[in-house]
Amino acid sequence: MRVIYDKVLVAKLTNLVRKILLTEWDPIGIGHRKEVQDEYDSYIPRICLLLLDKESHERIVEYLRIAEDHIGIRRKTNIERIERVARILADIDIDNIK
Repeated sequence: MRVIYDKVLVAKLTNLVRKILLTEWDPIGIGHRKEVQDEYDSYIPRICLLLLDKESHERIVEYLRIAEDHIGIRRKTNIERIERVARILADIDIDNIK
Protein backbone atom coordinates (compact mmCIF):
# COMPACT_ATOMS: atom_id res chain seq x y z
CA MET A 1 0.00 0.00 0.00
CA ARG A 2 1.31 3.41 -0.96
CA VAL A 3 1.23 6.09 1.72
CA ILE A 4 0.89 9.75 0.73
CA TYR A 5 2.62 12.18 3.08
CA ASP A 6 1.76 15.84 3.57
CA LYS A 7 3.98 17.97 1.29
CA VAL A 8 4.56 20.64 3.94
CA LEU A 9 5.61 18.00 6.49
CA VAL A 10 7.98 16.37 4.00
CA ALA A 11 9.50 19.76 3.08
CA LYS A 12 10.08 20.61 6.76
CA LEU A 13 11.50 17.16 7.47
CA THR A 14 13.76 17.39 4.42
CA ASN A 15 15.18 20.70 5.62
CA LEU A 16 15.71 19.38 9.14
CA VAL A 17 17.42 16.20 7.92
CA ARG A 18 19.64 18.27 5.58
CA LYS A 19 20.72 20.44 8.52
CA ILE A 20 21.47 17.39 10.68
CA LEU A 21 23.47 15.71 7.91
CA LEU A 22 25.52 18.85 7.30
CA THR A 23 26.15 19.75 10.94
CA GLU A 24 26.20 16.44 12.80
CA TRP A 25 27.01 13.69 10.29
CA ASP A 26 29.17 15.43 7.64
CA PRO A 27 31.56 12.52 6.98
CA ILE A 28 33.64 14.47 4.44
CA GLY A 29 33.79 17.74 6.36
CA ILE A 30 32.04 20.09 3.94
CA GLY A 31 29.06 21.19 6.03
CA HIS A 32 30.43 24.69 6.57
CA ARG A 33 30.84 25.41 2.85
CA LYS A 34 27.82 27.25 1.39
CA GLU A 35 28.52 26.16 -2.19
CA VAL A 36 28.04 22.45 -1.40
CA GLN A 37 25.04 22.51 0.94
CA ASP A 38 23.36 19.96 -1.35
CA GLU A 39 26.21 17.42 -1.09
CA TYR A 40 24.20 14.90 0.97
CA ASP A 41 20.79 15.56 -0.62
CA SER A 42 20.71 12.20 -2.39
CA TYR A 43 20.52 10.49 1.04
CA ILE A 44 17.69 12.64 2.40
CA PRO A 45 14.68 10.95 0.72
CA ARG A 46 15.56 7.52 2.10
CA ILE A 47 16.24 8.92 5.58
CA CYS A 48 12.92 10.78 5.50
CA LEU A 49 11.12 7.57 4.54
CA LEU A 50 12.81 5.71 7.38
CA LEU A 51 11.66 8.41 9.79
CA LEU A 52 8.13 8.68 8.41
CA ASP A 53 7.80 4.90 8.57
CA LYS A 54 9.07 5.04 12.18
CA GLU A 55 11.91 2.65 11.45
CA SER A 56 14.29 1.74 14.25
CA HIS A 57 17.49 3.48 15.26
CA GLU A 58 19.34 0.39 14.01
CA ARG A 59 17.88 0.76 10.51
CA ILE A 60 19.00 4.38 10.40
CA VAL A 61 22.51 3.35 11.54
CA GLU A 62 22.54 0.70 8.81
CA TYR A 63 21.56 3.25 6.16
CA LEU A 64 24.16 5.81 7.29
CA ARG A 65 26.85 3.11 7.14
CA ILE A 66 25.75 2.24 3.60
CA ALA A 67 25.83 5.94 2.71
CA GLU A 68 29.38 6.27 4.02
CA ASP A 69 30.41 3.19 2.03
CA HIS A 70 28.85 4.82 -1.04
CA ILE A 71 30.81 8.02 -0.39
CA GLY A 72 33.93 5.87 -0.23
CA ILE A 73 35.08 6.47 3.33
CA ARG A 74 34.48 3.00 4.72
CA ARG A 75 37.86 2.76 6.41
CA LYS A 76 37.28 6.09 8.11
CA THR A 77 33.79 5.25 9.36
CA ASN A 78 33.23 6.50 12.88
CA ILE A 79 30.53 4.24 14.32
CA GLU A 80 30.12 6.45 17.41
CA ARG A 81 29.29 9.43 15.17
CA ILE A 82 26.89 7.34 13.11
CA GLU A 83 25.17 6.04 16.27
CA ARG A 84 24.84 9.59 17.64
CA VAL A 85 23.45 10.99 14.39
CA ALA A 86 21.04 8.07 14.01
CA ARG A 87 19.78 8.77 17.53
CA ILE A 88 19.28 12.47 16.70
CA LEU A 89 17.35 11.50 13.57
CA ALA A 90 15.31 8.80 15.29
CA ASP A 91 14.36 11.26 18.05
CA ILE A 92 12.75 13.72 15.62
CA ASP A 93 9.13 14.21 16.64
CA ILE A 94 7.52 13.93 13.20
CA ASP A 95 4.17 15.22 14.51
CA ASN A 96 5.69 18.44 15.86
CA ILE A 97 8.22 19.56 13.25
CA LYS A 98 8.38 23.34 13.10
